[in-house]
Amino acid sequence: MAESSGPKMETPQEVVLGTLEDLGAEDFEKFKWHLQQKGALEDFPAIRKCKLENVNRVKTVDQMFSTYSMNTIKVTRIVLVKMNQNELVKNLSNTVSEPAEILASCQRKVKSNSQKKIQCVFDGIAKAGNKTRLNKMFTEIYITGGETEEVNDEHEVRQIETASWKPDRPETTIRCEDIFKDPPGRDEPIRTVMTKGVAGIGKTVLTQKFTLDWAEGKANQDIQFTFTFTLRELNVLKEKKYSLVEEEYFRKRFLDEGQTSRIISHIKKSRSLHIMCHIPIFCWIIATALEKVLKTREEGKLPKTLTEMYIHFMVVQSKRKNVKYDGGAEKDPHWSPDTRKMIESLGKLAFEQLQKGNLIFYESDLTECGIDITAASLYSGVFTETFKEEKGLYQDKVFCFIHLSVQEFLAALHVHLTFTNSGVNLLLEKRKTTWLSNIFRDKSTCFYQSAVAKALQSPNGHLDLFLRFLLGLSLETNQNLLRGLLTQTGSMSETNKKTANYIKKKINKDLSAEKSINLFHCLNELNDRSLVEDIQQSLRSGSLSIDKLSPAQWSALVFILLSSQKDLDVFDLKKYGASEEALLRLLPVVKASKKALLSGCNLSERGCEDLSSVLSSQSSSLRELDLSNNNLKDSGVELVSPGLKSPDCRLETLSLSGCLVTEEGCIFLASALSSNPSHLSELDLSYNHPGDSGVKLLSAGLKDPNWRLETLRMDHGGPQRLKPGLRKCECVLNLIYLIH
Repeated sequence: MAESSGPKMETPQEVVLGTLEDLGAEDFEKFKWHLQQKGALEDFPAIRKCKLENVNRVKTVDQMFSTYSMNTIKVTRIVLVKMNQNELVKNLSNTVSEPAEILASCQRKVKSNSQKKIQCVFDGIAKAGNKTRLNKMFTEIYITGGETEEVNDEHEVRQIETASWKPDRPETTIRCEDIFKDPPGRDEPIRTVMTKGVAGIGKTVLTQKFTLDWAEGKANQDIQFTFTFTLRELNVLKEKKYSLVEEEYFRKRFLDEGQTSRIISHIKKSRSLHIMCHIPIFCWIIATALEKVLKTREEGKLPKTLTEMYIHFMVVQSKRKNVKYDGGAEKDPHWSPDTRKMIESLGKLAFEQLQKGNLIFYESDLTECGIDITAASLYSGVFTETFKEEKGLYQDKVFCFIHLSVQEFLAALHVHLTFTNSGVNLLLEKRKTTWLSNIFRDKSTCFYQSAVAKALQSPNGHLDLFLRFLLGLSLETNQNLLRGLLTQTGSMSETNKKTANYIKKKINKDLSAEKSINLFHCLNELNDRSLVEDIQQSLRSGSLSIDKLSPAQWSALVFILLSSQKDLDVFDLKKYGASEEALLRLLPVVKASKKALLSGCNLSERGCEDLSSVLSSQSSSLRELDLSNNNLKDSGVELVSPGLKSPDCRLETLSLSGCLVTEEGCIFLASALSSNPSHLSELDLSYNHPGDSGVKLLSAGLKDPNWRLETLRMDHGGPQRLKPGLRKCECVLNLIYLIH
């Protein structure tokens, strides 16, 4: 016997359709007329006449939801009030009042969180404490409507002339609050807006201002919800993959599923390639390089290093130019005189500007390096696929490479070409070059080792990728790929071996984690993986003894763990040594992990101070931190607290169970959570000594609507939990005492 399931809940579409069906034919036409009147629907846009002309009620409902989404019911109510259809307004309100209240409640919460998150921004250089209210510092940004296709979206050749940046009609300026408003002559509502401009021009601030105006109720009220995400935030969401690394790009680029799987599988085997796939333009470079290589090579022979990949990219571009513009065939030599000259000129520009720390150049910079913009943009595929022109702040023409890594590759190529052709080491003064050459006897050893030393001297690592490319170009296999452009240096095996040993000595000198990791990538470019393979073998056999590891071996362990996605999901320090020394050595791994288990690892104040710096780092992926059963005491909690207080801290779960925390430590924690209340949702302080005042202080946070804290575990009173939902509801569970 079938049971009744009760009345069926109507969808919003059905509710609006039912309301329109209650209107007579004449009133229905009046209803559509009101929808077409600009400014008559409060902040909501009008629907164009052509969209509602001669359409029935069903089509009208579809058009309304396409335009207003969930605000359709509100718009329907506005129009009915104007038509004095009071009975229908009453019926509509009774039908949808509860969902409307839920929607309004959600909006209030999102708007409140958005205001707290973005009402203050860094003004100038991003330093802690140097924040300014956005509304106070925001000046109107000059936005112009229109489309300018990127170099790689349409053709491999793009004529870069001033005229190409000036539309036939006068530019239309757009106010921040109007970027989603329908422009004249457009029939469909705008659903997607992409802003483009040179670095620092204000794209991010524009997004923040748009969201803040919505949150404060000043503009954009026809939008129901506004959420701001960065790729970095999306990439670290628990159990979700939004990164280009999981590549998605390649699945859309290559229709052949076999090709796609082969590319993804190959890239995941190489840490140096895999990590770069977070950069969209690098995905395009890989796809461009491998598209040709896949047709002629087996998987084992595909490019494995950055240098090899970028060489293939340059070769592909030169071949395209040779076939398309010079009338050559695919098999003909691809380094024609003008292409070779362009590569040399671009390399000179890249190196000179890299030395100065410049990423943006002016036409005069190009001219000094022998580059004629007009001729280059018309005839050189290499130029148009590696270089782009933008408008500066004062409408001046400025130029940049499509990505910094391309500039670094060409700079390394220029330095290598100069050295092999003339023996001149551009990285050193002539006097110093002569002195070092006398010490090393052969110039090649001096050249590469001086490059390593030069890169290590850089405080911000701006020569790291440059060094990797330069060392990669020393390999005979890579020089063969550039035959016709590079002068063959013959066998460099002895020089490469000396360079690799020099790098290993540097790694053994307790360098910073960032510099050590880059030097391991350099060893990879030289095909020397001995350090890494030794540690990997010890890990596989279970014979790794951390007490006997040298600094170089510690660095190798860090490099291996950072290459392992599995270890970055949950990092357990006990596997490698339950000591503070192990923590300090493996801190970069903790920073890159989503969950770090540091329970019972004999941590002290020094470890707490370093962990605080991890928590306050913008690049930290850490979301769960277990510090339980360490004798941190209140002084340790005090040192961790600045990290928790930082606006860049995204920690969601923190366990301090059994850490000898008293009321004083609770005060530090409460202060930190009050400063940064929007992330930590679970705090475990069980088996500590918070006292009644400590319990009371932190429990108050459970009731504070600004705090995200939902679970608080404490000895006195048991775990206090909050039920999920729009309102926080507190309940106290029974406490079970465990007597040891």
